[in-house]
Amino acid sequence: MESRESPVPSRQGHASLADCKSEETSATNDQDILGSPIGFIQSCFKSKNGTPRQPSVCAFSRAKLTVLKEVFPNPEHSIQGLGQFSHVWILFIFHKNGDRKFTKAKVKPPRLDGAKVGVFASRSPHRPNPIGLTLAKLDRIQGSTLHLSGVDIIDGTPVLDIKPYVPSYDNPDCIQHGRSSFINSGCVPDNSEATPKDELLRDSQGDTKEAVSTEGREVAGQNLSVCSQGSTKNRKRVVPNTQDRLNESAGSSVTSDGKAHRQISASANTGGERDNEYSQGSEVGVADWIHCPPIRTLDVRFTAHAEAELGKFKKESSDPNFQLEFLLDQQEAKQAICKILEADPRSTYRRNNCQDRLYFFTVDTLHVTCWFGSDFVEVVRVQPVSSADIP
Repeated sequence: MESRESPVPSRQGHASLADCKSEETSATNDQDILGSPIGFIQSCFKSKNGTPRQPSVCAFSRAKLTVLKEVFPNPEHSIQGLGQFSHVWILFIFHKNGDRKFTKAKVKPPRLDGAKVGVFASRSPHRPNPIGLTLAKLDRIQGSTLHLSGVDIIDGTPVLDIKPYVPSYDNPDCIQHGRSSFINSGCVPDNSEATPKDELLRDSQGDTKEAVSTEGREVAGQNLSVCSQGSTKNRKRVVPNTQDRLNESAGSSVTSDGKAHRQISASANTGGERDNEYSQGSEVGVADWIHCPPIRTLDVRFTAHAEAELGKFKKESSDPNFQLEFLLDQQEAKQAICKILEADPRSTYRRNNCQDRLYFFTVDTLHVTCWFGSDFVEVVRVQPVSSADIP
């Protein structure tokens, strides 16, 4: 059999650019380099509007992923043993970026409200290679189908790969470079007898159905139901430690480790500074604007009419138009809407230039109409997606 020679090293002992280019001529095109999908996401989000930008935004956002038979004749064999893990990494393609070739080295993350950072310092979907990564909770496996929650992926998204989340590999607080010890009690060395479940992440899922207040308020003469989030003006921003951030990725909004967290002023700079003191002994740092963005968390209100419309949706409804597919009940649907809206899903352009316009989005089988104030958002209508009279 004819052997294939490697590129001839340059004088420095490394392959030269010309040598590497000769190898590239035998490579496949960009699409082949990205790979073929192993499956396509079936998600409660049918369009980009309203889809959370990160999986930590909404624990109730659910999806299904079925491994294709074109990939494996027996696809269920490929996920054997995966059910022992509580969370999985989903590697996917941003297939709704449009046909325009990516060209910008700097982008404007919505959380920065117009300020620019380098594309590789952001989670922007508009990248040289449009690849996304999500940490999702694995609820259960049925045959060759994964049932996921806490997702931020729209329906029809091509998936490239699935990998189990392993704290001792994936959580930097579990790794002390150059040392063999493990910092966090939730991190277990590979030679232990612990199960693959991450106990801390799993425990954080114990009570995801937090109560939503329906306190009535008079606003502009109209009785409104409010998702109580407390006052945004006096709210202190607390920087969680690394394990708590992983809890948030799993969909939990409650920390359970009891550790003291350092507070950061909401006026923290949005430059290149890092915050390296999330917990004592942590070596992890992120840009300040991740936890202290210039945009505020919004209070979410429902008009009485929207509340009544929402009450018609059920998991098993006699009317198929009001039947929920992914969400469990009306209460969970309301919490999902609140979580999505309090994070302000609008783009920077819409936030600054379209303040007087209604905002529409869908989640599961609900079509939601709302409008934004300075520090709140009001849901004015909830219709079935199948019969919505507004695009």
